[in-house]
Amino acid sequence: MTCIGIDPAYAKPVTLAWLESGKRHRDALAKFDRHSRWHRAEANPANGNFTTLLGQILSEAKEYHGATRVCLEDGFIGVNPKVGMRLAEIRGVIKTVATMQGLECRLVAPATWQAACLSLGGVRPQRHREIALAAILRAKHVTGMDLGEDMACAVCLAEWGNAHPEVWDDEK
Repeated sequence: MTCIGIDPAYAKPVTLAWLESGKRHRDALAKFDRHSRWHRAEANPANGNFTTLLGQILSEAKEYHGATRVCLEDGFIGVNPKVGMRLAEIRGVIKTVATMQGLECRLVAPATWQAACLSLGGVRPQRHREIALAAILRAKHVTGMDLGEDMACAVCLAEWGNAHPEVWDDEK
């Protein structure tokens, strides 16, 4: 089981991250550490070909990298309801494309993956700046790469999805 973590956005690129799990690649990368097995991609919803590009990325992740599932960050509306509506639309497109590619898709509340991946001593960061920094540091620890906030969140979502297989059994 490989999970693709997706951090949705509408005014900037949607970020995707997943950990390699295919046997062919495991054998080839056996002499390397786990850091070389992380893959990342971006697709910009502002482009006219967003759906096509997203489909190609997900198809490749499934075919060549063993991806079977998608953890998509659920929405936070905040102050502006228009932002919430636009993000809901983007999440709907992502879920549809993932389903069309034969991938299971699960919406994950930000507090759920943050509590599991970013908590220190049982305390979860609360402010956006603290959450962003904790995600960046966690992603650096997991991947060995310096990543921006959005990609770091996608890595944390993928890590959470891989570490919690029980959530995929809920719907069956």
